Amino acid sequence: MLGVEEAHVLELKQFNMNWDKKMSEYEERASTMADNMKKKHEEEVEKLREELNNKQHKPKFSTELLKYRKVEEHLVKSKDYGEAHKTKEKADELEAIETQRWMKKRIRDMNRSEQQFKEKKKQELIALEKRLQTGREELKKQRQFQLERLIQRYQNTKNELEAQHNLDRINRSKQFSARFTRKRQKL
Repeated sequence: MLGVEEAHVLELKQFNMNWDKKMSEYEERASTMADNMKKKHEEEVEKLREELNNKQHKPKFSTELLKYRKVEEHLVKSKDYGEAHKTKEKADELEAIETQRWMKKRIRDMNRSEQQFKEKKKQELIALEKRLQTGREELKKQRQFQLERLIQRYQNTKNELEAQHNLDRINRSKQFSARFTRKRQKL
């Protein structure tokens, strides 16, 4: 019986070592996957920023501003420099206002696009973490199931040996009783 218990303890130690190694390897792979995804997301955000910065470098000006510029050009051709100067100042002022509005809108749009992109990537990372957690839980269930099987196998072996010992004891007791009864009968 002692040999069975020693074998069981040894088997249990080996079982735990194997599963600890398996869980450690899973955690290492999970960490690597998460790190790779984060790195990829950072690269994608940088690429998005470059794309957004490369879009439309000049604003589309209003028809009013374009009219001022045409009038200014016409006044210069007709050598009315005083009126051309006044028209140019109005056009420059309007262009500065429109450029400033365009820059604010461009920055706002770029920030919104980047935030939406980052949110999408954040959701991807959350989904990966959920998948990894599910995998982790599945491994724990497998470990528990196999541990229960190991313990049950030990219990079955132990019960079988106890039953065999009891049978042997009963048989020996019957044999002893039979011998003792025969000896008494002879006397």
